[in-house]
Amino acid sequence: MNLSIFRIISVIRSRKSMGLLLLSFSLFQNCYFNPVVNGFLNPLAEEDNNAAYLGILGLAPSSYGITGQLKSNGSAVVGAVVSVVSPQSELTSTTDSGGRFHVIGKPGPIELQVNHSGTIFKIEILIMPPTVSLVSIGNSSYTVSNLEAYTSTTNAPVYLDIANSIPYDGMYIDFTNIQAISGGFMFSFTEELEEPSDQFLWVAENFVVNPSITLNSPGLMGSAVSIMIDSGTITANTIYNLTLNSGIKSVSGKSLKPTNIQFRVGVLAN
Repeated sequence: MNLSIFRIISVIRSRKSMGLLLLSFSLFQNCYFNPVVNGFLNPLAEEDNNAAYLGILGLAPSSYGITGQLKSNGSAVVGAVVSVVSPQSELTSTTDSGGRFHVIGKPGPIELQVNHSGTIFKIEILIMPPTVSLVSIGNSSYTVSNLEAYTSTTNAPVYLDIANSIPYDGMYIDFTNIQAISGGFMFSFTEELEEPSDQFLWVAENFVVNPSITLNSPGLMGSAVSIMIDSGTITANTIYNLTLNSGIKSVSGKSLKPTNIQFRVGVLAN
């Protein structure tokens, strides 16, 4: 009889211990997934959790700065007036020497209007911070690149920009205009460039072509770069992606935002 009572008491104690263990785990789990507590438990996630916590409290930024570059046939569009027309805003921006503009908008779809020396067209973008996507552009003679969003309470990002280039994004090359690149690739930037100690390594790391085209000797002069190419390594009926990387810097210390230029080579023989 006494043995049976002892077994019953042991089972009750065991169940209580298990209940306390489960309760402790539940409390820890709830704390861990709390954005504030998790900032202490997992410092690597603290920045993301702070943003999430601000969102929960309704304190996330209601508007963002938006920047991008406006170009036409590879050249920066300078002096164009860019305004937000939907949602309506009185704020406007005039593109600089790199075709760069800065406006302010809220997350979601936004319609911009561009007035370039009397040529007026619309651009529709979608803001999902920090990403900004191009939805449509109302004039095929123009392109928009390097779109991004930043909190409007901070300073706007500052970059070294490409003012013009050959090849340029969207360029089509065939036997009628192959001479445009037969002399090499050419780039002009918005500021004087910092001269690298090893120009060949600098070209290999910061001008990457896929599929490969052999790049030869570079030439730097102020804000301009020319790179000789082996035209025999260009393949007909091929889409090429030329990526310029952030190792391209100005004397003032600005870096290029990594930029992709896609061009297509068609029929090369007449």
